[in-house]
Amino acid sequence: MDEILAAMCGDGDILLTRHPVLPAHDEHLHSAGLPRFTAMAATSNELASTLRRLHTTHVLRPWAVTSDIAASWADGGIAQPLPSPETAQRVNSKVWSTRIRNELALPGFATVVRSAADFDRTARRMFAAHPQGIVVKEPFGVSGRGSMHVTTEARLRRLVALLEEQEARGREALFVVEEFLPKLFDFSTHLTIAPDGAVSLDGVQGMVNRDLRYSMSCPLTEPWERRLRTDAHHAAIVMTTAREIFAEGYFGPLCIDGMVLTNDRVLSVVEVNARGSLGAVNARLDAYVSARGVRSALVTIPVVSDASIPFAEVLDRMVTARLPPEQSRPTGVIAMTARTLPFHGAGDAPADHGPRTGRIFISVLHSSPSEIQGWVEGMRKVLAAAGYVVT
Repeated sequence: MDEILAAMCGDGDILLTRHPVLPAHDEHLHSAGLPRFTAMAATSNELASTLRRLHTTHVLRPWAVTSDIAASWADGGIAQPLPSPETAQRVNSKVWSTRIRNELALPGFATVVRSAADFDRTARRMFAAHPQGIVVKEPFGVSGRGSMHVTTEARLRRLVALLEEQEARGREALFVVEEFLPKLFDFSTHLTIAPDGAVSLDGVQGMVNRDLRYSMSCPLTEPWERRLRTDAHHAAIVMTTAREIFAEGYFGPLCIDGMVLTNDRVLSVVEVNARGSLGAVNARLDAYVSARGVRSALVTIPVVSDASIPFAEVLDRMVTARLPPEQSRPTGVIAMTARTLPFHGAGDAPADHGPRTGRIFISVLHSSPSEIQGWVEGMRKVLAAAGYVVT
């Protein structure tokens, strides 16, 4: 997914990826009007030397602090400060988010369970009190992965039995269990923590999750955008959370997921993402294309394939269907990723393969939210015609 960071580039920036950006994709991004960045690939063995060289002329902005990034920073002798990967991992855990939620007395009960027996007791008690069910989350699930909405006693019993089996094999049972809260919509608040602890509130994006899985980032409706931007209570909560995260030793990009409940109450902190985020990607795209009089929605479309489909074919079909924005029409679809498709969208599939899942991220440039679904359906048809099973 590192190619999606093209959205964060400006003119003259370098997009550093693990694998080369496909030539057809590079041309597509530039022809769609994105800034004139330069794509550069570096393998794991080349990363330290590449970063050492780039550090002399550019500011380095990693998507996330990982052990590989920290090792490359050290091996490259880079003086630019970086939080430790252990700190980043700690504050990214849903265990940490749960502690903050409870300390701030935010709505919705959430607790951490550390054994199958603890989960059984806690989940059954919560399930009995909340007829809409409970949500069970793994500590480090991303974009909804590792989260489950449990709505029946039978499913709860199966989950308890699975955890007991895992414990018998020596695995730890560590989960966050939450009350399922009825909501109007999800959103994400984006901040930046400077190395000295200064916090900037960068903006808010709407978010659509389907079955707890990430589906789309998009601008909020004007009334809600104004309310969340000016709500002093919301600002105080996210700023307090950011200061707590800095006290742990983290600085850099920060995304705090929240939701608006059906009673219009704002739950400012659901989870913490101490890294770059898809909402921040769309916020950058949205700010860039606003000069054309349009807005951006970042949408993911899941697909399945058992064959390698050249990405150039997908782009050709997009052009035939008149999906990309044109000089006379600023609305349309930009394919933000290519290698997230099964078999990376290029080359030959291995002989012993089976069907593989993947996805593509697209930016839908629109003048009204009512247009988004039509563009998405057009892209789904293009993918199906190219040979993907669109799920």
